[in-house]
Amino acid sequence: MSGISAHMIVKNEDRWVWFAITSVLPYVDEFLITDTGSTDHTLDIIKSINSPKIKLSLTKVSTSAEVTKARQSQLEQTTSDWIWIVDADEIYPDSLAKECSMATKNAELEGILVRRYDLLGDIYHRQTEDVG
Repeated sequence: MSGISAHMIVKNEDRWVWFAITSVLPYVDEFLITDTGSTDHTLDIIKSINSPKIKLSLTKVSTSAEVTKARQSQLEQTTSDWIWIVDADEIYPDSLAKECSMATKNAELEGILVRRYDLLGDIYHRQTEDVG
């Protein structure tokens, strides 16, 4: 095995999901996405991204234990050495996505932690670093 598998669990993320997926898609070998019951346009948006890397599954969840089972199912389907967990509202600048991808080639690393900014409704407002 080698490469990178991206994992994403979504529900009603139509505002950001296209940007989140396409920001890392060029740098991964497969992208496992589980929709947990979206009622907006999230599924339509994911299906509009024409890539054989995307493996979409539908799993209704109502408890945190069921979310854990969905994440476990993604792990069991993974065929790569590296797992990149991407939130549906997490958008990576191209330079950062490329840097993360290149870092997986370093045999001495066991993981990568990336600092992020949580946006509040739009790209111009974010939480301060001491919040999270």
